[in-house]
Amino acid sequence: MEVALLGLLLTHPALNALVGSKVHWLRAPQGTVAPYVILSKISGDADGGFTHEVSLKSGRVQIDCYATTYLAVVDMAAVVKALLHRYRGSPSGVLFQGVFLDAERDLDAWAGDTVRLYRRTLDFIIHHTGD
Repeated sequence: MEVALLGLLLTHPALNALVGSKVHWLRAPQGTVAPYVILSKISGDADGGFTHEVSLKSGRVQIDCYATTYLAVVDMAAVVKALLHRYRGSPSGVLFQGVFLDAERDLDAWAGDTVRLYRRTLDFIIHHTGD
């Protein structure tokens, strides 16, 4: 699921126009300059247990959008939300049965000792089959 979700975000034209290839799991590489997106798996179960043939899994993924202005972070989050909320599809061999926005909030963030960034966090519940 992690590889498929990353690929889905990286290949989305509107998000790519805003952040390029700066979409990462857990943390941005040292020296990364905003804007960028960070993904974190917050929770998930190993198997939904509905049938032996289909192993439905669910998890919560937090997607943090970082930018140097508030309007830029709002735009980034809107693009991510438009792509993922109610998404169904099968990128990279993983079948996303449904992706749903569960929470959205604004937070303050620091990048280094002096650079202050804007951050919008989106929590998605993801139902999928495959890894």
